[in-house]
Amino acid sequence: MEMLDRGLSAEHVAAELGKSVLAVKRQIARLKRRVRDGKIAPAPLPIERAANQPLIYLAGFDVFRRDAKEHGEHLKQLCRDRGFVGLYPLDGQVPSSLRGRDAARWIYAANIELIRSADIVMANLDDFRGAGEPDSGTAFEVGFAV
Repeated sequence: MEMLDRGLSAEHVAAELGKSVLAVKRQIARLKRRVRDGKIAPAPLPIERAANQPLIYLAGFDVFRRDAKEHGEHLKQLCRDRGFVGLYPLDGQVPSSLRGRDAARWIYAANIELIRSADIVMANLDDFRGAGEPDSGTAFEVGFAV
């Protein structure tokens, strides 16, 4: 079937495998019948596999760590290991031409888009600026998500 998936004809497959064209066509017909009857399913396409992996937005003040990018990659790997796709706020790169409020607007829009595309928001709400006070940006993201 792999050769057929690559676009080769039954004739080419038969020649490649050293089998008769009739034998290859019969095998194709048997496989199609088994798929139609629900006895086997074709392998999912890469886009189908990706669509079945829930997206998790990884919110938190971790973006202020000195090793924030590396930490984000670590969190995303933990997600991958468990069948999820991690979306980290620092995945995007702020255009170098933006400064101050323009950069803040860009970050806001990029993170809102990530939250909207996520199936789950996982937030680090540990104390940030003192006892009982999580990062205000993270609190906003959680509020926006719900």
